[in-house]
Amino acid sequence: MKFLFSRDLRELPHIRLSLIFYMISIFIFWGLNWPYEATTFGLFPKDIQMHLLGNPDLFAAPMEVSALLLNIHIRLFLYT
Repeated sequence: MKFLFSRDLRELPHIRLSLIFYMISIFIFWGLNWPYEATTFGLFPKDIQMHLLGNPDLFAAPMEVSALLLNIHIRLFLYT
């Protein structure tokens, strides 16, 4: 618990190594998870607009903003 009292990471190599490993793993996860996130709405603004506003030609129903916010909220807790 000594690391809670000291804010200098130079004196705590194990905590520094743990934080570096955590940051690298988060960036690797985001990099590998990008295709999944891209397929949720699509890669282009037109696809995002179609999901949010709907498309009568393709009989696609619009996504409610509350459903979108709930999805984002759940993912924020799952990814951390």
